Amino acid sequence: MNSCRFAAVASLALLLPLQVRGESFRPLSTQGTRTLKALEMELDLAVEYRDHATFPYTKASEQPERTELEAPRLGLNLGLADNAELQFDYTYLFIDEAEPGVGDEAGSGDARFFTKWRFFEQTKWLPDLAIHMGAKLPNADDKIQLGTDQADAFFSLLIGRRFAHLETAINLGLGILGGLRPSTQDDVVTYGIAVIYRPWEKLDLAAEIHGVDNSSDDLNKESSFRGAIRYPLGPVRLYLGGQAGLASRSPNFGVIGGLTWTHSF
Repeated sequence: MNSCRFAAVASLALLLPLQVRGESFRPLSTQGTRTLKALEMELDLAVEYRDHATFPYTKASEQPERTELEAPRLGLNLGLADNAELQFDYTYLFIDEAEPGVGDEAGSGDARFFTKWRFFEQTKWLPDLAIHMGAKLPNADDKIQLGTDQADAFFSLLIGRRFAHLETAINLGLGILGGLRPSTQDDVVTYGIAVIYRPWEKLDLAAEIHGVDNSSDDLNKESSFRGAIRYPLGPVRLYLGGQAGLASRSPNFGVIGGLTWTHSF
């Protein structure tokens, strides 16, 4: 969708009276600025498939054919206060890679721990502001290409704005990626732009562009578009989404389906 058409859709959306709820942006990778309330929990369970996925620190021209299936992909967010939460994500990964010594493999994928702190609430003229920071842990086996077996650290500024029926978010961040060798650390820029639009009370339309840039020799550069439909059923939200790569190192396409359950203690 070009910029003119997007602006027209966004302008029309502002006329509608529906309210967007303050849940997470899952299954999008972009983080919203909203946080869970104190003693509130959000549990996410999904299955995701990616075609022609790329392994970190590999040029697109050198990447063998690789497919990935995350089953399950587990996410858990816990509200510490009304403006702060802890986040944990874990995957069990199945891969099929045309690389000698790899082939079909399965095992523990990456685990990630993050915190999110919203330090400014939107006013009439100013947006929400929040900080999102954390790390990917070195728990995946690099010998069979399930991960790099290195820790990666991330820090992002989150900028969000809520309208009557529409919620938007921009993520701008830095990543310090631990290389396969000490000399190959890669300091990258991360970004995400996302919109969640609710045309009806029982339907969300979500879309984003998310990626990694400024990578040394483009070894970790990626960019993808993802769109999803979300349908709430009480405390559970069902979703189904698709992904398309926008850069040579990104997956050709991907699909994801799952549910998010929110509970207050």
